[in-house]
Amino acid sequence: MQRGLSILCNRIHTDDHICVSGIGYQTALNLASRGCKIIMADVADMEKSKLDIIKFTNNPNIFAKHLDLSSLKSVRDFASEILKSEDKLDILINNAGVGVAKNNRTGDGLHPVMQVNYFGHFLLTHLLIGLLKKSASGRIVFTSSLLAFINNLSLKNLNFDCQEPKRFDRFFMYGNSKLSMIMAADTFAEKLKGTGVTVTSVHPGLVKTPIFASRNVFFEMFVWLIQCVLGRDPWEGSQVVVHAAVSRKLEGMTGEFLGKCVPCRKPSKAYNEELCKDIWEASEFYMPRLYNRQTNKACWTADNLVAAIAAVRSGRAVREVSRTFEIPRSTIQKRMKNNHTEGPSLGRLPVFSKVEEKQLAAHVLKISKLFYGVSRLEIKKCAYDYAEKNNLRCPFNNEKKSAGDDWLCGFLRRNPSVVLRKPEPTSINRITAFNKEQVSLFFKNLYHILTKYKCKECRIFNTDETGISTVQKPGKILAQKGVKQVGFATSWERGRNITVVCAFSASGIYVPPMFIYGRKRMHPLLKKGGPPGAAYCCSDKGWITEELFIQYLKHFQEFVKASLDDPVLLIMDNHSTHCTLEAYVFCKANGIILLTIPPHTSHRLQPLDVTFYGPLKTAFNTECSKYLKNHAHEKITPFEIAELFSNAYMRVATLEKAVKGFQVTGIWPYNPDIFSEEDFAAADLHNVNITPVDQQERLEAEVASEPNSTTETSFEDILPLPGPSQPKRETIKRRQSKKQTSQIITSTPNKDVLIAKSNKKVKKKEINRRVEAVKKKLLLDDNNQKDVTKAKRVKLQRCAKRRSYNDSRNSDEYSNDEDDEDKDKNVVYQDICLVCGEFGKNNEIWLRCVSCGNWAHKACAAVETKDDYICDYCT
Repeated sequence: MQRGLSILCNRIHTDDHICVSGIGYQTALNLASRGCKIIMADVADMEKSKLDIIKFTNNPNIFAKHLDLSSLKSVRDFASEILKSEDKLDILINNAGVGVAKNNRTGDGLHPVMQVNYFGHFLLTHLLIGLLKKSASGRIVFTSSLLAFINNLSLKNLNFDCQEPKRFDRFFMYGNSKLSMIMAADTFAEKLKGTGVTVTSVHPGLVKTPIFASRNVFFEMFVWLIQCVLGRDPWEGSQVVVHAAVSRKLEGMTGEFLGKCVPCRKPSKAYNEELCKDIWEASEFYMPRLYNRQTNKACWTADNLVAAIAAVRSGRAVREVSRTFEIPRSTIQKRMKNNHTEGPSLGRLPVFSKVEEKQLAAHVLKISKLFYGVSRLEIKKCAYDYAEKNNLRCPFNNEKKSAGDDWLCGFLRRNPSVVLRKPEPTSINRITAFNKEQVSLFFKNLYHILTKYKCKECRIFNTDETGISTVQKPGKILAQKGVKQVGFATSWERGRNITVVCAFSASGIYVPPMFIYGRKRMHPLLKKGGPPGAAYCCSDKGWITEELFIQYLKHFQEFVKASLDDPVLLIMDNHSTHCTLEAYVFCKANGIILLTIPPHTSHRLQPLDVTFYGPLKTAFNTECSKYLKNHAHEKITPFEIAELFSNAYMRVATLEKAVKGFQVTGIWPYNPDIFSEEDFAAADLHNVNITPVDQQERLEAEVASEPNSTTETSFEDILPLPGPSQPKRETIKRRQSKKQTSQIITSTPNKDVLIAKSNKKVKKKEINRRVEAVKKKLLLDDNNQKDVTKAKRVKLQRCAKRRSYNDSRNSDEYSNDEDDEDKDKNVVYQDICLVCGEFGKNNEIWLRCVSCGNWAHKACAAVETKDDYICDYCT
């Protein structure tokens, strides 16, 4: 045998023991004495063994490398290192093995005994075949065992994946792994015929090694006793391995099973060709999908194939075209016959067919559009359930009942339309409000205004408020990998909110913003560095109010110069501060047409929300982060907000964002069909007016329109579309508020509604004023009669403790009792009637409004029943 490179997966390795003088060590010692260059691979440190072999044989070409067969990543890393450092490989000896294992699964989801004894060698041999073919007479040796004859190997328990394993199945695991080695050797021998590489499997007999060492003392003593009586020493056991690796008598002989250096009979299952084929294919499925190609096979593209087919059809010879485009002649002929012009497809087939994967991808996208998207865990469990129910062979984890990450990565790679995204929280109100009826009404109102007033894009504006804070949201930064928490400096734990009102037109004209600070008085420094022409004002909570909206309309009018002859359309949301009589009067007089969008639809119909506010807040957070870096240990206060916002506003307020905002919402150019039926599907799902029968018919129609699968159970059965639940029994009658819609606020019919709303507010303010006056008078009288200590105990709330809405009487009807007044004569209760404004007398019946919680005399309320009383101010 010619001297060359030998790789030996040498020592017998278990979880707790390393046999230094086992079969692997003796084999390496024998080959080293013959002058071979040897690479010993093991999971443990082999430096001492390497030095011993060099000392005994005087052969310096002995190397030790790390290889953990229980990790497929380690196998790939080891093979990659060998491929980079070596030009050829003469002998590969797959000798390592374990007898027992503590864990039930490795990190790759495989059984430890099967992975170390079989799957690791299977993968390593695949990765190093290229180097073996470069040798003049490469050899592969698989070390099996006599226990291969004691097995119960089948396709179902190859990886010990049985859902209900039998009691003694684990005792056959070692024999199954060694039988798999014999089957793999036979299949490798068949596939490598004609390449000069011979494959042999051997059994060394019963050798005295601690391969079955375990924590079970009785089992270990039993194995030791058998080895002492019948076993041979490791040197004798290594002779058959060395014979298979270097004997000249075996040249040209492949697929043999050697025992005592002579061919012998294999286990009966090794002769079952169908089982061997199934085990081989299943083993390929268990390998990860991250294979690094070692050849340039099938590097042509679909465009090259199309050009090649066109050249052949134009009259050129197939062989000439094959050489020109570097595409196999048979491939060109086959693709021409089948009219198939897709790119090459290499490797193993996926678990599901293309039709099934397209079905799954379409179903996942459909669920995501309904705002109930599928997570990584859910889709992996769905794939497992689908394969299980349809009896599809798959390498999925039966213990976790889930597909693996490798399958998910492959699925996403084959279906690029499906990606992993972080969803934005979307309330049920937003989902249900964006329906076809509401959106159609908005576009109907918009069309009415555009046709009546002939508005151009420069006279169509959108305004809306947004909030900015003194505490920014930091963006992603570079930091050390593996650190659990990475921080970034902010000014406060909880920031102060400032409201900013912005507006732009469909032609890209921006109105200077207005800042609303949460304070009582304005300070000149709050305007420092703000955008040119901006307005500044204050409110108690930093929010916009009815008075401040009128102030903003004046600010808006100052820049747009609207008039009755040249009106301006202003689109906004229907917040209560916007829909007032004062706003109606001002806009009507100045030629401003107010159109509101439906409630909870600003994420789709508000141009500012769609294209502007997102980039603006990102830029503002960046400016805040820059400020903190340049001003270490200084905090951002409301006095710096205007300047920081101005820097972000100047950078983000571009013509493109304004024009695009109106375009994608369908406002300008006017496009009422901008939203498809799919956009309204989520709202239809929550629509209570759809009966279960209609819902089922609609879902069946959608499923019928998709390509049908040949299997019985579909992905829709495993991941059903979310649907309306069964209606619950109504136990409490709740007052339904009036449903809001898109409105033209400045239209004449809307004036009466605004006047009634204004009168109602004035009346309610008058009632509150009278109540406060009575409270004040009562407090003054009480202070004159009682000392200061008792006056502090006066309860100014409206019978909050005596007349709780959920008191033990479970009734809205309440009568004063004389005994209650005697309990604490120093406490004055504010029982003020909403209608007459007077205090109650003892034994009078009171009613409480279920809407606002205020009280009224039953006689003043003039109602027949005491249940679900609603006062005049709330009706």
